Amino acid sequence: MGQNQSAVRASKARLDFEKVDAEPIPTIADTAICVQSNAAAAQAARPEERYVFYYREGYCELFSAVLTGSSESFQAAAKDFTETIANWPRKLAVSPPAGLEALVSIARIEQGRAIESYPDMVKDLRAVLADPGCQLTPVMSKSFCAALVDTAKTWLGWLAYRKNEFGQAAELFQPITGSVWGVWISGRLAQDQKRVDEAASLYQKALDTWSAIEKSPDPGVLALLGPKLDTAAIYYQLGLLEYSRQRYDAAINLLDAAVKASPKNSYTIFLRARSKEALHLNQAAMNDYALAAQTARASDDSSWSVGQAHFHRGVLLYEAKDYARADGEFANALNTRLTEIPPADVTAWRTMAAVAGGACKSSDALETAANVASSQFPQAQADSLVFDCRVSQATTLEQQIALEKLYSGKLDAAKLRALRDRIATTYADQGVAAEDRKDPYSAVISYRKAIEWNPNNAKARFNLGAIYIEDKRFDLAEAEYRALVDADASDYEAHYWLAQSILAQRPPPERLTEACGLLQRSLAIDDPARKAQFLKAVAAAKCEK
Repeated sequence: MGQNQSAVRASKARLDFEKVDAEPIPTIADTAICVQSNAAAAQAARPEERYVFYYREGYCELFSAVLTGSSESFQAAAKDFTETIANWPRKLAVSPPAGLEALVSIARIEQGRAIESYPDMVKDLRAVLADPGCQLTPVMSKSFCAALVDTAKTWLGWLAYRKNEFGQAAELFQPITGSVWGVWISGRLAQDQKRVDEAASLYQKALDTWSAIEKSPDPGVLALLGPKLDTAAIYYQLGLLEYSRQRYDAAINLLDAAVKASPKNSYTIFLRARSKEALHLNQAAMNDYALAAQTARASDDSSWSVGQAHFHRGVLLYEAKDYARADGEFANALNTRLTEIPPADVTAWRTMAAVAGGACKSSDALETAANVASSQFPQAQADSLVFDCRVSQATTLEQQIALEKLYSGKLDAAKLRALRDRIATTYADQGVAAEDRKDPYSAVISYRKAIEWNPNNAKARFNLGAIYIEDKRFDLAEAEYRALVDADASDYEAHYWLAQSILAQRPPPERLTEACGLLQRSLAIDDPARKAQFLKAVAAAKCEK
């Protein structure tokens, strides 16, 4: 009766195993039944038969762990595979196959999660490759054994890849037929050797191949038990390639995929922000800079200089005239690791944000900070801000002239023109004050200086022309009013006085015709009183209608 019970258990265990083994991807329920029945059969079996049941139990535990991610099932599988080797009958003509040794390491690795728990893993995997015998045995076929050896080789290559030892990884991957990891690493080597187009093609091939594997109903041993392709890294490298080629739209799409596959990769988010900034998607870029810094902080990621994210976000906030928040980002950048960006540049930007925000008291500090910043800092922009502050603080004409002399040749013409206009206006106002004091001589000097600083100062020219008419220096008056008319065709009062300065010189017929034309145009003035005055002048000049 006992022997019959044992035979029944053995038969059920074999059938349960065969069901799991026959399925490309078994169900969790089937693996659980298989584990139970083979565990029971092992207890009832004769010592020389137990190795088979240990193997089958481990096999079903392993595939259950692959489906569920259970660490307990992975380690139980490793234990049962070890028991299989320990209980291997000496009378068998063949030794335990290399695939069985490979299964022990594959189970212990837990799809890569438990690699740090096994410092001898490289040694164990190399031992499998050192004796890759795959004879037919009662536990596995030669083809399954060979596939397991390739899987062990792939894990060894994966360990080299994790250390950035791409050459060594390639040596392990390339002999494996159809290895998607081999394609991926070949792309990394091509990229390192600046064969950019080849690298991009290999990366895309790796992604396409892996996508087909994932969709396949029968993905194969290597896909199920080997390391999963690092798609996040591939998308990142493709994004990096497109970024380097300034194809920013494509880079963003690929980096999006990389972030989706690996949300904690803060540098990928940062690089996506750089791509968005290059396309002037400033708000989206600012959001990504903030997310990159936040993600790095949450995961304690020190693999890159997170200060860069704060710095670039600060620059964008500055450009958006949000100076207070820009100051905060520059402060964060200075308190975070910086390598690519000199701290002196960040300090200069922070000081410039304060000055742009209205703190002209810091303009001297900005000038000092800008002078020690690198060539990447916008020196001209800082000079312009310092200049604006000093102009606003200049209360006397002498101070204004000193500033113009100091900055002449340093700033663009438009900036200096505004200061020159201000100086001209001050001189023109002095001229008016001199006339009020009944000092036409001083007024003329001031008006002429105003015109020197700004030839288009209408007040100075108009008032100077009036003084010349009063002094009967009509030719000089004509020059001033003609300059006004040339500068502004709608200055109808200047037309009138230009005509009067011509008429006062007793002009020949052709000049009289010109004066009459000027008087006629002056009638377009909106002021009724002035228009009446101008009409009388037309009549007095006897201009033809």
